[in-house]
Amino acid sequence: MLRLQTTAAVRIFKCAAATSLPKTSASAPSHLHNQGLTHGDLYAHNLLYNGQTAPITDLGAASPLPENAEARAFLQSLDRRAYSVLREELAKRCVVSASTNFP
Repeated sequence: MLRLQTTAAVRIFKCAAATSLPKTSASAPSHLHNQGLTHGDLYAHNLLYNGQTAPITDLGAASPLPENAEARAFLQSLDRRAYSVLREELAKRCVVSASTNFP
């Protein structure tokens, strides 16, 4: 498996691979939230890409979601924002054609 690194070396992906990565990990934040957890560190360096799937790893920053609705929503929004940044990082690392569709 390839551990994605976005800081030291920039990896250029085929667009097919770059667009499939978010699709394979898209349900993970919602799954964690449904289990009452937040990931807390949802970035490319915590994905392991094996050519087909990209499971999310490193739950070291994960924590239980608080009971307080406002705090809970805030922490969930951080995971969603981090996922959005991940999609942007992947988009920057491939040659995008008109038919490329990022989820």
